[in-house]
Amino acid sequence: MMHHLRVLASEIGARPIGTEGNRAASAYIEGVFRGAGLEVETQSFEVPAWSSEGAYLTIHGERLSVQSNTFTAPCDVAAEIFPICTMEQLESSYDLTNKIALLYGELTKEPWVPKGFTIPRL
Repeated sequence: MMHHLRVLASEIGARPIGTEGNRAASAYIEGVFRGAGLEVETQSFEVPAWSSEGAYLTIHGERLSVQSNTFTAPCDVAAEIFPICTMEQLESSYDLTNKIALLYGELTKEPWVPKGFTIPRL
């Protein structure tokens, strides 16, 4: 089991939906199951191909690296930055309209998936 975990986590690595890593992980799992003598059925469905072309945030002329969320649309935005570190701060944030919510610390330890998230169709 640890061998398979190492292959998926280390050798294949990140595998967001629609990426080469996702396809490689799917092929690997299918191969392992077939190799174990299991009957495998695959279901194909269309998802947009996603790749990060890089992301950054400029604050007072200093360029900072940031991580874009899967399927984030490209943008060029200038707005007030509202830093948020904890769930309590996020819950007590009043109006974030026309602000950039900069999540850091505790809030960035795990990926976020919005409730009711659906994969956009192209």
